[in-house]
Amino acid sequence: MHIAGPDGELWVFTEGGRVDRDMGHFDLESAHGSTRLERRDGELHIVFDERTTPFFQRMPKRISGRIRLIPGARFDHPVEIDLQGRHRWWGLAPHSRAEVVLDRPGLRFSGPAYHDCNQGTEGLEDGFVRWDWSRAELPHGTAVLYDVEPRRRPGQRRELGFLFGADGTLAPFEAPERRGLGRATWGVDRGTRVDPNGSAKVERTLVASPFYARSVIRTTLGGHDALGVHETLDCDRFAAGWVRFLLPWRIRRAPRPRSGG
Repeated sequence: MHIAGPDGELWVFTEGGRVDRDMGHFDLESAHGSTRLERRDGELHIVFDERTTPFFQRMPKRISGRIRLIPGARFDHPVEIDLQGRHRWWGLAPHSRAEVVLDRPGLRFSGPAYHDCNQGTEGLEDGFVRWDWSRAELPHGTAVLYDVEPRRRPGQRRELGFLFGADGTLAPFEAPERRGLGRATWGVDRGTRVDPNGSAKVERTLVASPFYARSVIRTTLGGHDALGVHETLDCDRFAAGWVRFLLPWRIRRAPRPRSGG
């Protein structure tokens, strides 16, 4: 979780902890806080009370609040994003609305939202060299683009595009021309696809790390000027030893249980 609010940028990413789950809820508890996801009346409700990972902060801060995700059309359409079936992606509720209420810090907002999930049988760095992903709200639905470079076929790109209609339809989406978006702060090179003779540019960089960048972009898709969310993942960087050394600055790891004796 990454929040840019009145207290500056706050970052929460806890790895591990005690998990309790069934078909209707998912609870994660650790020494640093707790998060609960619950399906209720066709909506997804998230309640959290977590502690930030300090990065150039003297003391960690707490983030607590609630998120209500109100899906539009829902989709059960798993897609293999590699060529061996080891990595899959679902656009579960790509055309949704979110209502966010934070108690700490005091902040509330609402707007268009997106919900998906990924699943794999190996590490991302084993399956991919890099990928660019983006989603953009269009008048008739949500466009999602994936451009991946598989590890086992270096130099070859796999381009995926889908238009999730607000009316529940799903169709392939073509955006054939690639445009560079420049490098983020740590040198991660970003790119996306646009309509023929279209354009794309970064409006704001939300997250910049040694291996990952998330940005707001303005692009041309389906004949429309659109505002989208874009990410680039550089898996070569992610696998580098110096990056692994830096990860604990951002990711809290739950302490391992001690063995008896």
